[in-house]
Amino acid sequence: MFEADDGAIGLEILETQSFDVVITDIFMPGQDGIVTLRKSGTLPTVKVIVMSGGDSTGTLDLRQDAEFSAR
Repeated sequence: MFEADDGAIGLEILETQSFDVVITDIFMPGQDGIVTLRKSGTLPTVKVIVMSGGDSTGTLDLRQDAEFSAR
């Protein structure tokens, strides 16, 4: 199991390791989870779980962006 404090570190790990499943938060310091998944070369070979406690307003809905990134 690997952990990353932000998307940029997560992307570095994704580029050097092989995974069956990636779990990411959407809202992270620096590079967010959606951008990290889009930049990674691991998709669509890896199952992805994208989650979040929400943005600070509670009104932002990024489900379509997450679904597009996972294709």
